[in-house]
Amino acid sequence: MRSLIVILSLAGLAPAQIVTFGGKVGAPVTEAWPYHSYGQYADTGRWTGGPTAEFHLPARLSIEIDGLFREYRVITEFPIGVPGLAASLLETKRDTNAWDFPALLKYRLSEATIRPYINAGYQYTHESTTFRAKCLNESGACAATLIRPEFEESLDRAGPVAGGGLEFRYWKLRLAPEVRYTRLNKPGINQVTLLFGVTF
Repeated sequence: MRSLIVILSLAGLAPAQIVTFGGKVGAPVTEAWPYHSYGQYADTGRWTGGPTAEFHLPARLSIEIDGLFREYRVITEFPIGVPGLAASLLETKRDTNAWDFPALLKYRLSEATIRPYINAGYQYTHESTTFRAKCLNESGACAATLIRPEFEESLDRAGPVAGGGLEFRYWKLRLAPEVRYTRLNKPGINQVTLLFGVTF
């Protein structure tokens, strides 16, 4: 009898041991870096995407871990002037490749065919940036500033993440459009991303 109770208990916990894999793809809708100064332009990047894994728990809960790649560029142009030399225009570019690793606790609000859900957690981001600078016209003033016309730098950022969406099945796939908000530090910036997930 005791063995039967143990077997039934393990059977009841079986759904918590299911792991599903898939991918997510989407697009950022806000800037990835603050660029509110004059003469500065930022490209948020046109897409983000990567693998996802979900560990299903009882009570409509699950833990989701993603690995999402994205890239963005910031271009700045500003005049350079040194007394006695002609003024010039300096252009700097920062091209960044970023990997986002969010870990989220996900809760489905119902067991219906279309399941709304919410999630929240924390994200670690690793960014690799290449800086390039050049003079847009010939000038001794500009050339004097180009001590390091090109170099690379890495930066680790982190912050809370939360979102929500809908989950539904199509054939053997689980589809999930989602809106996700992230607050990264260094510097502090709000990011909103639209994502579409497919898991098996």
